[in-house]
Amino acid sequence: MKKTICLLLTALLTVASLSFGQASALAAPAGPVKCVFNSSQFDGKIRECAYAGDGRLFVAADKLYLYDTATGSVLAKTETPLRSFEVQTIDKGYVLSGMGDDGMMAYIYDSALTLTKKIAVNQLLTEDFVVSETGAAASTDGKKLAIATLKGLYLYDLEKEKRTTLLDLTKKAGTSKIQISVVDGVAFSQDNSQIMFYGGGQSIPAKKGENSFSIYGSLALDGSNLKLTKPSSYSIEEIQRRTDRLFFPQTFTRNDRTLLWLDRKTGDKSTLSFATKNEGRNGVYSSERGNYAATAVLDGSLTVRVYEAASGKLLATKVIQNSNKTYFYRIPSIYLLDEAKTAVVLLGGSIGEVDTLVSTFTFILNSDSLFFITNDGITEVSRTIQRTRVLDIPTRGNIAFDGRTIYFINENSLLTAYDTKTHKERPFRNMVASDFCLTGQGLYFINRMDSDRVYLCGRDGVGSLKVSNDPALSVGYDGEKVTIILKSDGKEVVFEP
Repeated sequence: MKKTICLLLTALLTVASLSFGQASALAAPAGPVKCVFNSSQFDGKIRECAYAGDGRLFVAADKLYLYDTATGSVLAKTETPLRSFEVQTIDKGYVLSGMGDDGMMAYIYDSALTLTKKIAVNQLLTEDFVVSETGAAASTDGKKLAIATLKGLYLYDLEKEKRTTLLDLTKKAGTSKIQISVVDGVAFSQDNSQIMFYGGGQSIPAKKGENSFSIYGSLALDGSNLKLTKPSSYSIEEIQRRTDRLFFPQTFTRNDRTLLWLDRKTGDKSTLSFATKNEGRNGVYSSERGNYAATAVLDGSLTVRVYEAASGKLLATKVIQNSNKTYFYRIPSIYLLDEAKTAVVLLGGSIGEVDTLVSTFTFILNSDSLFFITNDGITEVSRTIQRTRVLDIPTRGNIAFDGRTIYFINENSLLTAYDTKTHKERPFRNMVASDFCLTGQGLYFINRMDSDRVYLCGRDGVGSLKVSNDPALSVGYDGEKVTIILKSDGKEVVFEP
């Protein structure tokens, strides 16, 4: 499968809906952000991915890979402990949890994917068990587990090996108006001071003919300060636990084109509305930090729509097609990378008779247009006159954008600037490059005319200056420092620009 490269590099982004409506300013990362998804890095069929923090993904194939989308490299790999799992990033490592042969399991790894602890969660309980895939959650320091079970909600201290009962559903736990009937999913608040959850409840007093309804709530780690909310007629299907937000997609049969989410720091509730009536039934997805949400619509092809969570604005619509319609028989897996503004889409991951189809797309923006970057090139979509233009810019290598100018390496290996206002392309004279990155100072590039040493030039291509005497394989920038990989021994050299 061919390599897919997607990049987003901006100084200031203007986010606009594809209906060419109102726009609002969104601060962008200080430096370039890149997404590289290279399927050849993984042996076996790719089944699914999971977020691993800072633009990294867990990729489940023949093994479990920790993959850095910024560099396109595998950082570590280990045996996959579970067929399907949730991942939570904790201090200096990860917790993988999911259902195994012995019920809910939790595996704690360090940052190099060395297994440090294996926990059979049901063995921590007495005559009780976890029934939901999201029934266990770790605090961000990795010291505590919140456990939702058939009979209640528990807090388990991993250091003291002590279990505390927070909710006992056999004793009619709840508030004066709502009795909790089940707790389905749990998460810690952002500061680890509360446990947030969703489940089912019943009215107090009971109402004739009323069935159990969805609820969400929170309580302190000692079981005090219980708060419960019934979200009107909204029926919660699952919880998606992201860094800054918790998302609660609806049961697909009762979908009303909205998505409920909670701020993980304040507990404040908000609702995002989808653009079309068919959205929400074939999958709802959220980004790692929770800044973005996406929907999937299957109809002989896949239509993905991406929204900004805070404003509810529609940011992008992407249609993915394939001659093999088997790919569209099952719901896809979609992963949204916050900093790179990139969607990684897996089709056929759960279908044994086909190879997994991987598709990525992203976009860069200025005040006049949206720019969509895919394997096939860059498409400019005008926000004012609904005109599209395919730019003659190769996308196999780095692309950088500063709000007006797109920088790239052309077919003749020359560092080149494309002005999105004038639509004029200008190669930089004598700057033959194999790689480059955009910083506040200018463009760092590997100069092929000087034995692959690293140079710095202005954004206008003027004032070229050698900054390293060592030949380099690559050069990158993470918003704070420039990193050079040496050609001689592959070592990483870091310096602040």
